[in-house]
Amino acid sequence: LSSPPQYLQRLYLMGNMKKLPDWIFKLENLIRLGLELSGLAEEPIRVLQASPNLLELRLTGTYDYELFHFEAGWFPKLQKLLLWDFVAVKSVIIEKGAMPDIRELEIGPCPLLMEIPIGIEHLRNLKLLRFDCMVKQVYYMTKDENWGKVTEHIPDVLVTFLAAGRVFQYRKDILSSLSPEYVEQIC
Repeated sequence: LSSPPQYLQRLYLMGNMKKLPDWIFKLENLIRLGLELSGLAEEPIRVLQASPNLLELRLTGTYDYELFHFEAGWFPKLQKLLLWDFVAVKSVIIEKGAMPDIRELEIGPCPLLMEIPIGIEHLRNLKLLRFDCMVKQVYYMTKDENWGKVTEHIPDVLVTFLAAGRVFQYRKDILSSLSPEYVEQIC
């Protein structure tokens, strides 16, 4: 595809690709973008951060990240960010001024992410923070002395997990009251 429709609003790309197509940056009407790619040699977040009207971004294992770093001014209109299946991620850093309008942030599974996303307190419009298949990791995040302070402005913090073919979820207040033995058992 050398020239996509000028008024394209939704785009989902899947497969193996070394770099994003050059024309993707010309899509000024793009509001939803999903990438489920392997083989990328460039960071899609760094490349896409200036998309003028992007409201929703879904990334699924698109890059071998150890760190998600959202810089000030990035994703000015983004409302929903989904970061799925990043097995190498160890840290998330959100600078003040990044994603100022974000309302939903979903992360997981990210088995190596053991610390509270740094700067989550800057996301003042965040209504839902959801961690998928990360009960143990989030349980230990709740034990950090800063957990309450940095998540107090978020109405819903959820952790979901699968057990016996069913989906279960815990809210942040219940998760912190679980015993370490129980958490180890369900993970």
